[in-house]
Amino acid sequence: MKSWAPSSWPFDQIQHSAEFRLIENVAQNVAHFGTIAEMLAQYGVISLTVPMPQPLAAGWQDENNNVGVLLGMPVADRPAQIDLPFGPCRFVPVTPIPPASLPLISSSRQARNDLARHLAASPAGWRFDPCLTAWSGVEKE
Repeated sequence: MKSWAPSSWPFDQIQHSAEFRLIENVAQNVAHFGTIAEMLAQYGVISLTVPMPQPLAAGWQDENNNVGVLLGMPVADRPAQIDLPFGPCRFVPVTPIPPASLPLISSSRQARNDLARHLAASPAGWRFDPCLTAWSGVEKE
């Protein structure tokens, strides 16, 4: 997840940011599954809803303080993977989505992929912008 947060922040500030907590929650969920590589290969873009006790940004959490994310949106300006001595390491973008989109991404693979295409064509693309009020017709609550 690429954030609007300044890159000059010290690590302590980054580590306590809501964006870092979101990535941490997603990583913990993925670790619990064991792997998501097979799901990404089968479905392309996958979705996940994670608890966020720390506010991410106004309007980005549902009534239960959960945040929905898309995992695996293609990113034109980033490599999909890098080769390491022990094997390839795949980069999986984490893209938060507004609560109003949660029913949409739960409905079907086609709906998730359509939303991913809309987001990719939007000014922010896969990057998180907490000030964004709409993504290509997908309104934030």
